[in-house]
Amino acid sequence: MVAVRRERESKRLGYQVSTPELPDTENPDLTKWLPRALEEKLDLNTVLIGHSSGCPLILSILENIKIKVKKAILVANKCDNSRISDGCSELYQLGFGQPIPISALHAFGLDHLKSEVVNHLKDFDFQEQESKKNLKEIPIAIIGRPNTGKSTLVNALINEDKLIMSDIPGTTRDSISHYLEYNDKILKLIDTAGIRRKGKIREILERFSVMRGLNAINESEIVFWLIDSVEGITSQDKHVIQFALENHKGIVITVNKTDTFEDYQEEKNKFLNILRRELPFLPFAPVIFISALKRKNLTELLNISLQIDEHRKMRIPDDDFSLFLQKIIMQTAIPRKGKKVLKIHSGTQDGINPPTFTFHVNDRTLVHFSYRRYIENQIRQEYGFNGTAIKMLFKNK
Repeated sequence: MVAVRRERESKRLGYQVSTPELPDTENPDLTKWLPRALEEKLDLNTVLIGHSSGCPLILSILENIKIKVKKAILVANKCDNSRISDGCSELYQLGFGQPIPISALHAFGLDHLKSEVVNHLKDFDFQEQESKKNLKEIPIAIIGRPNTGKSTLVNALINEDKLIMSDIPGTTRDSISHYLEYNDKILKLIDTAGIRRKGKIREILERFSVMRGLNAINESEIVFWLIDSVEGITSQDKHVIQFALENHKGIVITVNKTDTFEDYQEEKNKFLNILRRELPFLPFAPVIFISALKRKNLTELLNISLQIDEHRKMRIPDDDFSLFLQKIIMQTAIPRKGKKVLKIHSGTQDGINPPTFTFHVNDRTLVHFSYRRYIENQIRQEYGFNGTAIKMLFKNK
């Protein structure tokens, strides 16, 4: 059985587009899922096949599409030269009309395809709902090692089995986005491939998946870091969260599979002690214990994400922060090196999402790590910024 998960990817274009990928082998999981995909009563379906595709399973699926959907556009991909492009007309016999030849690799024929899709959508009077146009969108990446339950969590949150789940670690290869409306906000949930250490990546496909996973973290504002409560924290886990921390993301430590706990409170306390010991650099991150399979504590997880979003966008007035800075400078010893003493001339919050503070000093090399941590802890104690990393810049004046 092929261990690559076939998934449907939704794009936010003012309307919903579902794109089930047709396999070239008969995957049992996929054959159970395809009927559900076709039951969505799509108005418009774009069928994308390779120019030489003729697999019986694909032909059977195409017959089902003709019956289930109102309109289908046949797209012949991999038409990388004029000979192949001219030859794809033989696909006309499939019953979808004249196929549109494209080469996704070389961006050939894409304008024609877009034009055809737009024209057909006009026939169905697709319009973006007015009530949702101005809702704030919060991108959230769901990260973690393979098989920690990322796709199960997404399915539980959106109440729909859009991702095919498997117990085989590493079966998600792509980063897939789904949208959830919650408390007048749009949460963009990005289900990422399980991220491994780069040094252990051997397959080209795996390397590409990791790259997309890291890109998903970059594109997000908040990450749900899933930890398998059975396996605990590994060096791979720390590697993943360190990347999110270095990119100043909001972080929710999400301990999954708590349905396996025999004594919930005892094992929860035990795990909290492990987290404190293993992750001393993440005291600001909230810890939520969930069971994605049983849909336990998911509301708490969503509420925490909205709180973090508020803290990431909080701004401190310059005058208030200036008085605060003077106070904390006087509360502890100033770093020095020999006869040279650190002087902080000024400090301001000059950015949000992530919260960003810039300090002008006489010599930034005098700012020891422990002093940076002291300033950050004082900022958090005074203003909060719960659940989000803080970016601090020290510049010579």
